[in-house]
Amino acid sequence: MMLAKLGYAPGQYNPNFWILLHGVYIAWWLAGLGEPTFEQFMYLYSISKQQGNFGWVQANCRKAKERGSVKWGPISKEQEDEVEWVRAQLSETERECGNLVTQKNLFESGLLQG
Repeated sequence: MMLAKLGYAPGQYNPNFWILLHGVYIAWWLAGLGEPTFEQFMYLYSISKQQGNFGWVQANCRKAKERGSVKWGPISKEQEDEVEWVRAQLSETERECGNLVTQKNLFESGLLQG
């Protein structure tokens, strides 16, 4: 659902985008909240084409002052509270994608099946 709303072909996303996307899903799973909404993802990240990289698409972390872009609008207070709940449940170190996107977390969250 998330990828369909973003509107790019799967092959257009750069490898770090996939790590980041899985990290967001795992963060929500670890906080016990199921899946993030598209609006919550867009609240946290902006999506753009990389310059000079043959159409690769990347995600960039939004600064607090940029959240709720003109294109996507602000999210509801309830969704914003959920984002903050996830942050409160995970330490800054735990929120780093390299610490979130592990084989164990991918299997346990159901994002990877084998």
